[in-house]
Amino acid sequence: MSRGGDVGADTSTTEMAEEPQYLYLTTIGRKTGLPREIEIWFTSLNGRFYLIAENWERANWVQNILDSPQVTLRVNEQD
Repeated sequence: MSRGGDVGADTSTTEMAEEPQYLYLTTIGRKTGLPREIEIWFTSLNGRFYLIAENWERANWVQNILDSPQVTLRVNEQD
């Protein structure tokens, strides 16, 4: 059994640093009807963005999406 090292890692730290780590998610507030923007970490795969809500439906942004599923995403100044 080996200790330490990056077993199976094929992406350098420099390459990873160039990738955006967060995006801006704008939802519509379920109580106010006003836009609500948050900064959130994400990952992407095959052109899709994946966000994680640690407390799933208790997160306000998740509740907003459940009430009104239209959202806007911004990554690196691109909507």
